[in-house]
Amino acid sequence: MSGLQLELLEDEGIDERKSRGMVLLTCGWLLLAIDLVILLTIGSTGLHAGSSLWTWWTIIEGVVGCVLIGVGLHLRGTLYK
Repeated sequence: MSGLQLELLEDEGIDERKSRGMVLLTCGWLLLAIDLVILLTIGSTGLHAGSSLWTWWTIIEGVVGCVLIGVGLHLRGTLYK
């Protein structure tokens, strides 16, 4: 392979990694937004009724969302060079 082709392949890998990071960031923020909606609408009634399903659901969903955001930030890296 010539040097130009090798550089093009390396650049494509970098762009794919950044786009995958942005997808993970978007999914993580969506999970946290859905988590917030659940907390605002169902959380108070679920806690008063004695059901811990929504409490554990929001905790697990929040942790998964934060992990996705962290991994997405790591994969995306910096957008500016």
